[in-house]
Amino acid sequence: MTASINLEEGQQQNEIKEVHTQKTENPAKNGEQHKVLMHHPKRDTMITIVSEEVQSKASNHSAIPMKSNYLSKKRTVASIVQIDIDELLKPKSCTVDVQLTHKQYLSSAEIDLLADMTKFLLSSTTDKADVFDSCFATMIDEPLDVKVLIKCVTGDDKLKVYILDSLKRYHALSDVIHLLPACADIDPYILPTEKVDTVEQFLNIADKITTRILLISTIESLSYESQRYLGHFIKKNDLPIPFSYYTYNKIVQSVQYKINFNTLAEVLCLTDDRFLLQIGSPSTVGLGKTTLLQNIFHDKRKESLNADGTTKLRSCCIDLLFASMTYNHASEKYIVFDVHGTMVHSINEEIVTAIQQYVSLQIFYVTMQDLNDGSFLPSLMNCSDETRVKPTIVVIFDADYDSKQNTSEKIISQFTQQYKSHKQLFI
Repeated sequence: MTASINLEEGQQQNEIKEVHTQKTENPAKNGEQHKVLMHHPKRDTMITIVSEEVQSKASNHSAIPMKSNYLSKKRTVASIVQIDIDELLKPKSCTVDVQLTHKQYLSSAEIDLLADMTKFLLSSTTDKADVFDSCFATMIDEPLDVKVLIKCVTGDDKLKVYILDSLKRYHALSDVIHLLPACADIDPYILPTEKVDTVEQFLNIADKITTRILLISTIESLSYESQRYLGHFIKKNDLPIPFSYYTYNKIVQSVQYKINFNTLAEVLCLTDDRFLLQIGSPSTVGLGKTTLLQNIFHDKRKESLNADGTTKLRSCCIDLLFASMTYNHASEKYIVFDVHGTMVHSINEEIVTAIQQYVSLQIFYVTMQDLNDGSFLPSLMNCSDETRVKPTIVVIFDADYDSKQNTSEKIISQFTQQYKSHKQLFI
């Protein structure tokens, strides 16, 4: 028996019921055909199930008829999921939180560091998605110095206003970052007694605060509507836009991996730039994939890349960069999805493979360990028919690059021999 499902429009009723049953001869299939129309109670659709009772050609006896039982627990019927586009495009619907279990991927020390950064850098925000944050129109009347910085992180008035002011002045947060080391020289006697312990706690993490951490804390401190507006400021400062990142939920005291489309909604609304994805295997973590981008795209500065700070707090996270490449006197613009660390099944695998479907070029970083293992590249190349034919560049990190016995030609030859059976057309 074979079955096919067809969905047609109909009127809503209170329960699923059989509307019409039709039995017809099917000479081509040497059997009979049954057609059942059902109405789904919760969706304005009609479901047509066509089942055929086909006689066996290997025997003179008729095959045992099999009925299509659409209420059987062992059989599931495909249905249409009706999507409300207006609701889907609302800012509050453009974030995805992946709850991480305790000590999953991050150690206790890294979780504590993330919790402390949240405590000192995150400002309170409104839950209303359609409210525009007034701090975008706030004028700074007190320049940022060490005293003001300490006051911001230890009081109710956080750094959000000064970070936005730095972006509006196109300082790319350099004025804030350069003040953090100077906080260690502050005279403790000028601080209120009740603030001394809090300041010392902040000074313990001050050297671990990066530009990316400041951007993430600002994003999380803004309303959803304001997050979309912030994306333009980050782009104009030639800084990577944090697309996915770790957050610490103070209420439930747990870590979340957040995918935030709000900061991309405006900057990617109208663009004809090519998408590029770069990602490395677990053995390439910490070898400098991100820093290589300034050698591929000559308009990228070291300050334009997120390569500082605690490696594990960036691992599995994705940044968005806007870059251009000049080739034969022609400039081509790219939007780079820079995946830090590697791909992990329970964290970022779904979003990475989703991005793959739309890229014009993908760069995979591996080592000789991966060529011997042979699992990382096939997992990325063969996740769909579309990704198999994507133009692909494979970069091999060679730990013995100064060895005369292990030349680059030999490594490339080993790679070619191992993957010659894979139908990756543009590798």
